[in-house]
Amino acid sequence: MLLEFFPQLKRNFVVGLINKFLYSRIYIVFIGLLTLLCNIFSFEIPLFYLVVTLGAIIPCLISDDYLPVIAPLSMIYCSISWKSNNAMLGTSIFGGNKIIHLYVLVGLIALFILPKVIYDLIKKKERRIKPALWLGFLVLLPCYVLGGIFSGYYESKTTIFGLVTFLSISGCYFIILYAINWKNIKKDYFFWVMMVLGLVVSFESIYLFIGNILWNNKFAFEDTTEMYTGWGMRNNIAAQICLCCTAPLYLAIKSKRFNWLYILSSLLMFFGCMLTNSRGGTFVSILLLIVGFVLLFIKSNRKQRIIALATVTFLGIAFRTFYLCSKDTILSAFPRILDPESTPSFLNGRQRDWGYAIEDFKHNVFFGVGFYQCKAYQFFNFSTGFVPPRYHNIYLQYLASTGLVGLFAYLFHRYQTLRQTFRKPTLEKTFIYFTVIALVLTSMVDNHFFNMGPGLNYCVALAFIEGIEINKRSEANEAGKKH
Repeated sequence: MLLEFFPQLKRNFVVGLINKFLYSRIYIVFIGLLTLLCNIFSFEIPLFYLVVTLGAIIPCLISDDYLPVIAPLSMIYCSISWKSNNAMLGTSIFGGNKIIHLYVLVGLIALFILPKVIYDLIKKKERRIKPALWLGFLVLLPCYVLGGIFSGYYESKTTIFGLVTFLSISGCYFIILYAINWKNIKKDYFFWVMMVLGLVVSFESIYLFIGNILWNNKFAFEDTTEMYTGWGMRNNIAAQICLCCTAPLYLAIKSKRFNWLYILSSLLMFFGCMLTNSRGGTFVSILLLIVGFVLLFIKSNRKQRIIALATVTFLGIAFRTFYLCSKDTILSAFPRILDPESTPSFLNGRQRDWGYAIEDFKHNVFFGVGFYQCKAYQFFNFSTGFVPPRYHNIYLQYLASTGLVGLFAYLFHRYQTLRQTFRKPTLEKTFIYFTVIALVLTSMVDNHFFNMGPGLNYCVALAFIEGIEINKRSEANEAGKKH
């Protein structure tokens, strides 16, 4: 906001240098590197203050908009380490006296983001947009906070959990929509953020794998194929990679020189996903990569196709050769995926959870039984009184917790997102929507859509899809004025 009152600052060398950094790809990589290092070395609180400064405070004072907040918003959730947030060790990221940091951080974010957003809405007409998805979210809100009403199971904590979960998939969508000047956004920005995030989580997966296998089972799990970190377990890690795995393929299509490097990045994410031994995540990543590569071959030129085909073929032959030479090693690394007879069934007890969902749905067909009646298994590291066990299926979760009313509200919201993306499809919007599809598909066998972290990426994806439309309308208006 200082730029509004002191325009001469725009010509200041230091201000220009800071903004050049904050709006660059180097900044995205920098945030990703900090995320990875924090996950390994556990310096969350200092990191949170740093990213709030870089993503909220500095942009409020000397930047045009809040684009620098996108990278931290998308990635920092994955910085939380096993050491800092582990119920088994009795640690919590904001436990005990550290809760004060949460209040301070939230206060700083509100203090520096909201005033500038409101100021821009008042002063700049182009920022006054009507969100395309507002009605779908408006219909969903009461379903989340009133789940179980009239059933005898309704309780106040359902309202709190429902509101928090709803805000995780919607709140940042509205803030981002108004906080960013969409006329100046580069088309590849979202994909750079997601590519860096996917690589960061993949390296976290590799680090955990090394810790389990090569460092004498460093993380002390009986099953060395298990992976736990402070923000999730192996299925959460795999799902997060799924959200990102097609982003490099868009960049490969647009790259004139380094498309092979982007293809390698995408395949490295697939490798990281496989290392988690999450069958649901691996299946979804394969499905998305097949579609992504089809689009790559359709939209690329001849040279790009040859490079892509050569890269995939070489890696495929290398993996096949290594598999034939070291079959036992490969099977020991990916037992749940390549040797299913030695592991639990693919659904691994989810049929029981789905049965619970059907039973609970029958108790209150229209409004469900809320979020706290589920009898499914609850992972110990996140088993707090606030986060309830869930049914491991997005549609059954809506049915059981919010009833038919909630399910139809969700389907209307999903219709709106599909309409917004494919009414006037572009390559950018299609690839961005792969993030949404990944979250929905992985949530068919897990709880990801009702976790807090993936909702942030969901918000960012929906905002960028709409931002592309805003950008196109702005360009059309300017072209009309010239004529």
